[in-house]
Amino acid sequence: MLKLNIQKDPYWITLPANVKVKVKPLGSAVMNLAQHQTIQHLIEMQKDRKQRMAGGEDVSSFPDMENHAVRSSFSETLLTRALATIAIVEWEGVMQSEKDEPAELNEQNILQLMDIWYVADSFWKQYTKSVEILESEGNASGLAANGISAAGQNTAASA
Repeated sequence: MLKLNIQKDPYWITLPANVKVKVKPLGSAVMNLAQHQTIQHLIEMQKDRKQRMAGGEDVSSFPDMENHAVRSSFSETLLTRALATIAIVEWEGVMQSEKDEPAELNEQNILQLMDIWYVADSFWKQYTKSVEILESEGNASGLAANGISAAGQNTAASA
C-alpha cells in the first residue's frame, strides 16, 4: 500500500550553520527537471573535454567522465545542485561574504551554498527524505527475499 500524503505546499528545511531553506515539494516535475539538467550538464562537460583533448589542450582540470567513479560523483553533485536551484524559494541565515547582510536568493548563491559539502549532503538527505519514506512504505506486495515463493505463502488458488 502506498499512502498519497505527499507534501503539496513549500516547507522549511534546517541545514547546518543555522541555515534554513524553504523548498518546493519534491514531486515528479521537480525531479525530472533536475535529472534532465544534470544529464545535459554531464554531456556538455564530456563534450567540452573531448573537444579540448582533440585540440591538444590541457584537460587536467576537466573531470574524466569516462571514469565511472568520477561520473557517478559528479552526477550526484550536479543533481543535488540542480534540485537546490529548482526547489529553494526562500532562505534564512545565508549571509554575503563581504558584509553582514543577507545574501540575495539567486542561482549563483544557491550553487555557492551547495558547494559546501556538508550543507549539500544535509540538503540532499532532508529534501529526498519524503521520497525515501514513500519507497519504504512500498506497496502491498514487496520484493521476495529469495525468488518468487520464498517470501510468503501462496494466496492464489491453483490453476
